[in-house]
Amino acid sequence: MTRNPIIDEIHRIRKAHAKKFNYDVAAIFEDLRRRDAECRNLAKLRPVKPRRVPHVAEAQAPYAAGPTRRGKGGARRGRTGAGEK
Repeated sequence: MTRNPIIDEIHRIRKAHAKKFNYDVAAIFEDLRRRDAECRNLAKLRPVKPRRVPHVAEAQAPYAAGPTRRGKGGARRGRTGAGEK
């Protein structure tokens, strides 16, 4: 597999940061939170409100507009196949 120099650099930085705090996860995250609070030039993103997508039955499709034009029974009755008269 080919080595990616960008990923290798990220791993080096992460290992050096962890070593600086003696691999203490709580201290690492505290430092990251402190750094995040100090950065004023970062964009603050708000959560996106999900859109409501209508169900197929709620859509205004011609077949969902109302009753059929064939009358009370809907589909034709009595027609079961080709061999029957």
